[in-house]
Amino acid sequence: TTILGALTPLAASYNIWCLFALRVVQGILEGVTYPCLNPMTARWAPEGERNRFMSFAYMGGTVGTVVTYTLGGLILAFTSWEYVFYVSSCAAAVWCLAWFLLVSDLPEDHPRISEEEKKMILATRSFDPVNRDKELKTPLIPLIWDMLKTPAVVVDMVTDHCSGWGNIMIISMSPTFMKDVLHFDIAQNGAMSMLPHLCRAIIAQIAGSLSDIGIRQGVPRLTLQKIFLAISFLVSAICLVVMSQLSSPELKWWCVVAMTVGFGFNGTSYSGHYANVISIGPNRSGTTLGLVNMAGNLPGFLMPLVITALTKGHDGSSI
Repeated sequence: TTILGALTPLAASYNIWCLFALRVVQGILEGVTYPCLNPMTARWAPEGERNRFMSFAYMGGTVGTVVTYTLGGLILAFTSWEYVFYVSSCAAAVWCLAWFLLVSDLPEDHPRISEEEKKMILATRSFDPVNRDKELKTPLIPLIWDMLKTPAVVVDMVTDHCSGWGNIMIISMSPTFMKDVLHFDIAQNGAMSMLPHLCRAIIAQIAGSLSDIGIRQGVPRLTLQKIFLAISFLVSAICLVVMSQLSSPELKWWCVVAMTVGFGFNGTSYSGHYANVISIGPNRSGTTLGLVNMAGNLPGFLMPLVITALTKGHDGSSI
């Protein structure tokens, strides 16, 4: 995906279908990222620290968005758009190198982990290495079919799908909304579009810490997951309604506040249904999150069609 990101300006200069094909391939390759994180979490995170671990690690994408929006706005203000892709691709290449050099699949295989830390992780993690080899022999298609018949998996899929509509709308449409509806200039646009993601990253850390504290105090894990998921959905829904009443240049600062708070509290979902994915099947959390993430990303290509239909193609519509 790093290489394809760097090739995006070249594809765009050739024709729209070349760019379309490149983005499809990039999406396919990127699709394995989050499903790979769950098995790593199950193998590396002690039970008592898992929600904080997830909130911190999974917010990497959100922090990347914060940096990209801010840096992208500055780049666009002073030079051509192509450099947004070149700079971000260079940063991704550095991260890839660091990942391959520093990360190990299991604590047992890490060359630099202390013996004390390794023993603590092995004694308290949810991952069961004894059953891993046995489970790997399970045929994939029957496994996925069984998962799709499991109510807990279906609930997590539906939850992520519903959450995806709001998430993808903010991620993909906020720069356009800031420019065409709220009338921010290009430099302000990057900073204002960044704020919801920054708030989300901060609130996710708070929620993860509170969730782990609750678990240590004896609150059932599932109860905490339900509470944080309810907070995520209710606050976000209220703020979206408020945004619709503030979508004008005269009230643009209040609109940004509503967007920031609404999207910010979506960060509690990492202590909600995302944490539940590991709870219901630690050894199969990668496959489960693959299904959940698939449902959550379906709005990615449906959202532009819905927005176009609702706004009838008018750039300045606040719908």
